[in-house]
Amino acid sequence: MGPFHLTRTYHFSAGHRLENAGLGDEENARIYGPCHRQHGHNYLLEVTVAGVRVVKGFGAESVLRRTTLPLLVVRNPVDDDSAPAALG
Repeated sequence: MGPFHLTRTYHFSAGHRLENAGLGDEENARIYGPCHRQHGHNYLLEVTVAGVRVVKGFGAESVLRRTTLPLLVVRNPVDDDSAPAALG
């Protein structure tokens, strides 16, 4: 049996803004342009696991959800009450 590849694809969105808290809105707008306002981007994450045999019960999805995906869950630093972003 030859090597196999298992790929999972995840789509998620993330938002941010660029600002200097010591400056006013007009100065932040001049320095950072449109990025001084909260805005977002869409991302695609592909994770591939390769091997030479299938291990029953390996649970690649479970491993990804415990190890890789939590690194992508963030809070909005401007709003301490914000909920973590949902992935999946």
